[in-house]
Amino acid sequence: MKKLIAALLISLMTCMSHALDYKLDFNPDSDVQKFALALFKQSLDEKGYSATSSDHLFKITISDEEDTELKSESYSYIATPTSLRITASDDNGLLYAVLDITEAMENGVPLDQLASKSESPAYPFRAIKFNLPWRSYRFGPALQQHMETCRDLAFWERFLDMMAENRFNALSLWNLHPFSYMIRAKNFPFACDLKTDEELADWQNFYHELFRMAKERGIETYIVNWNIFVPDGFVEHYGISGDRNVHKWNKSITPEMDEIVRRYTRESVTQVLEEYPNLTGIGLSLGEAMNGMSTENREEWVLDTIVRGVQEANRPAKLIHRVPFAAGNRNFGSMSKEAELLTRKALEGIEGVDGDILVEVKFNWSHAHSTPELVKVHGGDISDTYWNPAPENYKLIWMARNEDFFFLNWGQADFIRDHIRLNKHDYVGGYFVGSEMYIPALDYFTKPGMEVDWDYAFERQWLFYKMWGRLLYNPQTPDSIFSNAFSARYGENYSTLLDAYEVASQIPLLICSNWDVSNDRSIYAEMFMSNRRSKERRAQLISVSNLIADKPLDPDFVSIRDYVETTLSEKTFSPDRVTPLQLADQFEDLAKRSLLLIKGFKVTNDSLAYEIGDIQAWAHLSFYMADKIRGTTSYHFFEQSKNAAYQNQAIDHLKQAKDHWIDLVKITEKLYPEAYCQILPNGLDEKWHWSKLLPNVQADIDFVSNP
Repeated sequence: MKKLIAALLISLMTCMSHALDYKLDFNPDSDVQKFALALFKQSLDEKGYSATSSDHLFKITISDEEDTELKSESYSYIATPTSLRITASDDNGLLYAVLDITEAMENGVPLDQLASKSESPAYPFRAIKFNLPWRSYRFGPALQQHMETCRDLAFWERFLDMMAENRFNALSLWNLHPFSYMIRAKNFPFACDLKTDEELADWQNFYHELFRMAKERGIETYIVNWNIFVPDGFVEHYGISGDRNVHKWNKSITPEMDEIVRRYTRESVTQVLEEYPNLTGIGLSLGEAMNGMSTENREEWVLDTIVRGVQEANRPAKLIHRVPFAAGNRNFGSMSKEAELLTRKALEGIEGVDGDILVEVKFNWSHAHSTPELVKVHGGDISDTYWNPAPENYKLIWMARNEDFFFLNWGQADFIRDHIRLNKHDYVGGYFVGSEMYIPALDYFTKPGMEVDWDYAFERQWLFYKMWGRLLYNPQTPDSIFSNAFSARYGENYSTLLDAYEVASQIPLLICSNWDVSNDRSIYAEMFMSNRRSKERRAQLISVSNLIADKPLDPDFVSIRDYVETTLSEKTFSPDRVTPLQLADQFEDLAKRSLLLIKGFKVTNDSLAYEIGDIQAWAHLSFYMADKIRGTTSYHFFEQSKNAAYQNQAIDHLKQAKDHWIDLVKITEKLYPEAYCQILPNGLDEKWHWSKLLPNVQADIDFVSNP
């Protein structure tokens, strides 16, 4: 396969002012090259370098030759005091080379002092999972409030710039039924919920521009459909009875009606791909809205509709195929191994799609920010069906979901490096990173009146995206990249904020590792909430009794119940297991270290107030966790032994935990308003804050005082 080699030969002349003149003689022949060149020119101009017409200065040449040294999206450059030669494998490689050089210049390195460098991606697929607020899978004000922002192309331009800067190369857009906002289906014109051609044209322009902007930044685009959902217009005009969002509607329809739904879905996929040439591919979520169907029926349905629609398009397109792990999941039945084998056989029989099929698998269900060890997937138990033996026509893509911190910023590079190291196999093609219950668009968390240097939610969480993107591209990316980013924002004295984040960001990882995570609402780390043991399925503060009843996700962690019962029986645990009291000590240590690392920092602006405040918030949450675990452990000792001394210890620890929670409230009330939070039940029009959980914190004390 021919690969583009971009050789940029830069000869530099030092002037009396020590600025460098350059000659740029380069004719880009692709959108990505044009974008990269514009970035390079802008950066050079901003740094005071001057263009010249001299033939002896800056030269750029391009040759279309086979490069056996560099793999896709790679680059290298050789730098000397008088020249810089960059070789890139392809357009994205050239873009990343330019981004690397401009980043160095932003950090104060002149062109004539660059050090030679080469980089190649660890994974070919590095994607953002982005849920759209229209036809959203979950529903409520926390998601629907983003409608206007997510229709604004100015937002998407900034978001795509961030993705390119951080080396993300795929954007996946998820909602129940995207097609009725993109086309008027030729044979089902009334299925489109946009009543006028003007409305449809406006939406079509939005999608065309979004896909175009992504393509010029080297970013693939995918729309992901949740299978058997149809728009309101289809329900009204083509004979479907019931609501388009009722998961079990397919149980009651006739075979004839099912065939109409199949035709509509298949033809819509094909038409979308043909009308949007810059759209890279289509995704599907096997199992959604398919209750009552057997595994064979489900796979046959998506093969006949979505997959066939891709195959019948008049141009190549890629395919994302989310697969079920059936163990313990009522939606997929009890025969997990059989279901997985059937799905794998179907995957291996798919032809006519562009490249490897991308098989999405949730890492530790909805909470990848827990332990970097693969403990479970969607459905629970792990089976090696999809990777043993190694597949030939598909690659597994880990879904790293974050349903655990929406208010507070996070960044822990070593966790991401460990994640990649432990889970990088020949059959793995990359990662999705994103959320189901949080859309990083409208900034509704910043308190009114605060003067900050961001406009959108994702810009608040810049460290999260920078770490995941850069490390997925190259896990050896040094921490200096991230500390330099703090310096660029707040001054050189604040580069050590990175150290504080590296410590504080371990706190939610420990919280999730110590709770048996499953679906989205099973844990919400930054407020220590779960809906698992709530009769109303309403997320609430995890109580003393909850902690005793549940078990940790990480098998190296000892549950409070097991620890107490084993200790009372005078038995011991192996030294590699982490007991509850050892875990409490870890939480306290992380809290103390976090606060020590920011001691003496002065808050010079509101943006910096959030950076420091978030670290303080994590620290006080960690202090709370330490005393909550100690108090709960003492209480269970009391339950088992009836020794009143244990009850008194429990009360004391939980009173200290309440003091820490009050400190947490004081910090967060300065920075964060009450805000919608999708951790609460769907559609609940209620805003949330740590302050609203104080009665639950007190309830723990009341519970252990009066059992």
